[in-house]
This record gives sequence, structure tokens and C-alpha cells, in this order.
Amino acid sequence: MMAGAVMRLVGSPIHAGRSPVRSLTDAVMRLGIRTVRDSVFDAALKKSVFKAPPEYAEIMTRIGRHGTASAYLARIIARHARATEDQAFLGALLHDVGYAALILSVMRKKDALAPPLVDLWPEIDALHEQASKAVTKLWGLSGELSLLVSNHHHEHNSSRTAAIINIADSLSGRFEANIVGPLGPDGVRLPACAISAASVEESRTLLGLREDELDRIEAEARPILQEVLQD
Repeated sequence: MMAGAVMRLVGSPIHAGRSPVRSLTDAVMRLGIRTVRDSVFDAALKKSVFKAPPEYAEIMTRIGRHGTASAYLARIIARHARATEDQAFLGALLHDVGYAALILSVMRKKDALAPPLVDLWPEIDALHEQASKAVTKLWGLSGELSLLVSNHHHEHNSSRTAAIINIADSLSGRFEANIVGPLGPDGVRLPACAISAASVEESRTLLGLREDELDRIEAEARPILQEVLQD
């Protein structure tokens, strides 16, 4: 499954070369270790974390898509802002994994029927940052990363990496990869992971990005996201 993800990525138009790739070794040589690592990490999350029964399948798929889109956007934003790309990619990939963790915790209660997501959503949305922190600590990731995912809605005006994630989070909506809650009683989707225009402006200012650069970042990301979000 992991090898398949790598081979599919190297076969995409954005990584195509003059000669065909015939083995995983060839794929690693063409993509580079960092790109292969990112692809494997992303594929592993989709395989092990973002799987759910029909009651929660739609939202889990959306959470996975959101993390993937945010991560690849964050790498491009970091490049434009001359910031560290790796931490931005991993932080963006995992910043909302707490949503999935909280849903999984409900699913794993023995002898319990899955409650309607609409009943759980306000608490899930309120707690997702702390749940993301708990997941990163459980996986033995760095304390810096745990702090980042636990405060990604609050540190965007002081941490450059948090600012990158904040902008990536916002831009994911342009690719229909943002997180939205279930339909409420009035037929309107419940809010989720809200990113305000003011916070995006604060993040852009902190990173020293011009306003028009967000459009350039979107254009640069579009062919990449078309590939990584196609599953």
C-alpha cells in the first residue's frame, strides 16, 4: 500500500520524467527522500486513522483530505516565506488529527451504538486541538510539534510555523478540502475549525507575504493537490 502511494505519485504529471519509473528505487531517486517520506506518512494516516464505519465515513474522509491539502499547501507557503518546510508540512498534516481521534474514541466504546455526529460535534470541535496534542504525544513526536498542534488557532500571530498552518488551513477551502461539520436541525452545516479573515491577515503579515502571493500559492498548489487528493 505504501509502495503503491509512492509509485502513483511518481507517475503523476508533476513528477513525470523522460524515462519510465520501473521500481521503487527509481521512484525514490526521482522524488527524493523528503517527498517519499511525506507521501508514506500521509498514506499511513489514511490507512490507519481515517477509516470509519458508514455513520462517520464522510467526515473522516474529509478530515483526511483536509490534513493532506493543508500539508502540501504549508510546504509551498513555507517556501515563499523562507521558513522551515518539514515542520510546517508535518504540523499541517496533523493539526486537525484530533477530530479523527475523538471520533475513533466514540466508535471504540464497547456495546455502544454510534451516536449521531450532530450530537457530538460541538464538543469534538471544541476539544480537537487538545486531542491533536494528545495524539502527537502518544506517537512520541516532538514537544514543539505537540505544542504547535494544540495551539494552531491561537499562536498564528507569534509563531511562524503556526502562521503557515493557519494560512494553509484557510486556503484548503479553495480546494473544497476544508473541514465542515454535519448538517444541523436547520439543514445548515455546523461550524468547524473556523479561520477568520483577520487571523489570515495577521499570519500573512507575520510571514512577510504580500497579499497577491496567496493567489500565487494557490496556483502553484493546484496541480499538486489535484494529484494527492484524487483518492
